[in-house]
Amino acid sequence: METPFTSLEQIAEQVSGLSSPPAITVAPASGGFIIRAVEEARKRKLANAILIGDEELIRAKAAEQRVNVDKYRIIHQPDPGLAVGSMVELYRQGEAVTIMKGIVSTSVVLKAVLDRENG
Repeated sequence: METPFTSLEQIAEQVSGLSSPPAITVAPASGGFIIRAVEEARKRKLANAILIGDEELIRAKAAEQRVNVDKYRIIHQPDPGLAVGSMVELYRQGEAVTIMKGIVSTSVVLKAVLDRENG
């Protein structure tokens, strides 16, 4: 069993040899703190985020945080449950190495992750 990361420095060390940072999916990605977190990860070359959610709201929150989201792939899906489903699907397809819970109930994420057919 692999030991989990306990610091950003450990993650940075792990991804430092990669040609490009790994992708993560975030849904719904409309929180200011989420935008700040993925931007910090991008700047540190730790990860590139795929932002899923209401695109207009994502862009508005990013503007409030002074973050240019044109650097990110944004998938417009205003329904939180469907956004989480898209997040899990991208992970399943290998387009991302992990998922990140946005502003949505944990039960919505668990339902998508544990879905027998699509999770």
